[in-house]
Amino acid sequence: MSISDETLMAYADGELDQAEAAAVEAALAADPGLQARLRPFSETRRLLGGMAGMISRHRRPATRR
Repeated sequence: MSISDETLMAYADGELDQAEAAAVEAALAADPGLQARLRPFSETRRLLGGMAGMISRHRRPATRR
């Protein structure tokens, strides 16, 4: 099964349906090269998720003029 980078990004973001995610997981289990391709997408997702939390903690309430 050939898995595109777009599919790996969607997998890392949790955007695949259950059947698609299961197919990607099966392919990942059998292919260390595919695991290596997934790592940057997973790491980016982790970092962006952390940044979103930081931004929401530092957001100031809107003020009226």
